[in-house]
Amino acid sequence: MLTDGSRHTLDGDLVTIGRQASCTIVIADNNISRVHARFRAGDNGWTIEDLGSTNGTKVNGVLIAEPTLLSNGQLIALGSLQLHFEQA
Repeated sequence: MLTDGSRHTLDGDLVTIGRQASCTIVIADNNISRVHARFRAGDNGWTIEDLGSTNGTKVNGVLIAEPTLLSNGQLIALGSLQLHFEQA
């Protein structure tokens, strides 16, 4: 869920987020890279990976440098955009 209250479902095993139209989730924000990050479903749950973005990706305030396993309720920051990760 984005901090503005909008929700996006992570459908499938691989979800990209960024400004580019080819991303699964498109965010029109200049602080977001064209293809900013990737969510991936795995045996242990969802991970997020920064894809070399300019402004970085943080999980609970920590800049990530490798795929990071997500837990329910974690705060994800993509540039200045903040999301809350919620598992069903």
